[in-house]
Amino acid sequence: MELTQLRTFVAVSQSGGFASAADTLNVTPSTVTRAIANLEASLGVRLFQRTTRSVSLTEAGEGFLRRISPALDEIAAAADDACKGSKELSGVLRVGASVSFGQVVIAPNLSRFCGRHQNLTVDLVLSDNLTDLIANRIDVAVRHGDLADSSLIAQRLARVSYRVVASPDYLSANGGITHPKDLAHHSCLTFPYAAFRSCWRFRSGRKKQDVKIDPTIRVSNPSALATCVKSGMGLALLADWMVDRDLADGSLVKVLPDWIASGVGADTDPALWIVTPSRAFVPEKTRAFIEFLRKTISQ
Repeated sequence: MELTQLRTFVAVSQSGGFASAADTLNVTPSTVTRAIANLEASLGVRLFQRTTRSVSLTEAGEGFLRRISPALDEIAAAADDACKGSKELSGVLRVGASVSFGQVVIAPNLSRFCGRHQNLTVDLVLSDNLTDLIANRIDVAVRHGDLADSSLIAQRLARVSYRVVASPDYLSANGGITHPKDLAHHSCLTFPYAAFRSCWRFRSGRKKQDVKIDPTIRVSNPSALATCVKSGMGLALLADWMVDRDLADGSLVKVLPDWIASGVGADTDPALWIVTPSRAFVPEKTRAFIEFLRKTISQ
């Protein structure tokens, strides 16, 4: 067995196909086919079930993958440690995030990270769908709220607070708001998601107030929703990472600052999470980006 054969086997297992594995490894599909055939011949066992439409691990292949993955991680970690201090980070780092978080938090700060690591290429993959990290070769991603996929390694990045915000022009034209009940008489803009679209919850000390919302507009993208609010269309409940800069420069105003707001049914402890594929070894380039992101969020 050769190390390249083992790495090829893992790539096919993770990507679910020979062609996608070839793309991941930057080799030809025939090279992948030949490596797997040679590996199966040396082991004397079939590792994959192949059809015209899919490739899946056999029982022997699943067991083999479980045993060799930690060893390959150790080899990669040893190589990574040996290279520390001797050369700059290089290669490709694929980063996944939601569209709005990527636009508002990552993209404006990415030049600082790339400036420090000029031999590293960053692929920023933005999607509001739940991206499969392994199938899409994502090295590190930022996710919001509860994590359903237990196969991922998750690190808490930051807790998220929500603010009810409006533009100065809207508040000037529509009067002050001193109590959550006052929102019933105002134009509220919401997300279409169940936790936010029809009821907002407010707490102040021991007082709790649920307010039913009859939205004039529903917008699924936080950036677009914030734009609507800044244009004076009404109020919205938005995450701190989305609006805190706008609050600081005065383009938005926090409404009901003495109350803590959330969507009814939203996460009891909403948070941002850093997730990486399920493996013990995290490459140095990934660790460097995670540290950069932590510092960016804390500023």
